[in-house]
Amino acid sequence: MNYSVAESSRGFTLVEVLIALALTGIIGITILNLYISSSRAYHRQLQLTEMQQNLRAGLDALVADLRMAGYAKGSDAAVGMVAAGSRSVHFTMDLTSDGDFADANEDLTFSLYKSSGIPRLGRKTAGGNNSPVAEYIEAMGFAYAFDGNADGALDADSDGRTHWGVMEIGGNWIELDTDADNRIAVADDTDADGIIDGIDTGVIAREKDIRAVKIWLLGRAPKPDPQFNASQTFVVGGRVLTFNDNYRRQLLQTSVNCRNLGI
Repeated sequence: MNYSVAESSRGFTLVEVLIALALTGIIGITILNLYISSSRAYHRQLQLTEMQQNLRAGLDALVADLRMAGYAKGSDAAVGMVAAGSRSVHFTMDLTSDGDFADANEDLTFSLYKSSGIPRLGRKTAGGNNSPVAEYIEAMGFAYAFDGNADGALDADSDGRTHWGVMEIGGNWIELDTDADNRIAVADDTDADGIIDGIDTGVIAREKDIRAVKIWLLGRAPKPDPQFNASQTFVVGGRVLTFNDNYRRQLLQTSVNCRNLGI
């Protein structure tokens, strides 16, 4: 008797195996790249969110306390601006209406300091140490509007533009808006040395004449981002700051009318 054996099936050829491996590799690399990209975007968004939260917390604290500067209801305490710096501010208020500003939170200084290598915005009470308000605040600046002639209105130029200036030690108010365009910007640094030299207003600089405060806060992401090449310029008060690194930054700016100081 004759028997025949049928061929049941064929295996994969070497070419087919190589093609399958190549396709698997391509798909795997694509999925890995998508995962890496998503992970980077997630961590980048986390850092941006943290930076924005730090900036908002710092600005909110500054604004809330500055609005109370000079408060002295039913008190004869000599309260108000003590030191109006371009990078720090010191002021008092009589929150308890007891005729002094020796109680808690009645004598405040806001300035920047470093702790554990982290730049922080600090809030210091009289005789105390800096308490951290916000982290990764890289720069802070102030400018002031004033009533030098005591007429109940902010001093302005002939066009009605409010003067925003800094105090010249032992001298006058120095206007930061050198080109009179109602902005304190890079163009106001006329000699490009990173400092806005400003214009002498001819008005004697006195803390007691301050009626409003302009605030700049520059925040920085906690960690550098190798995928981000920063080439940024920011105006922070009377300074022009340029960076060339891998940190993301954001600038917040606002103005506070200090109504307890007369406006």
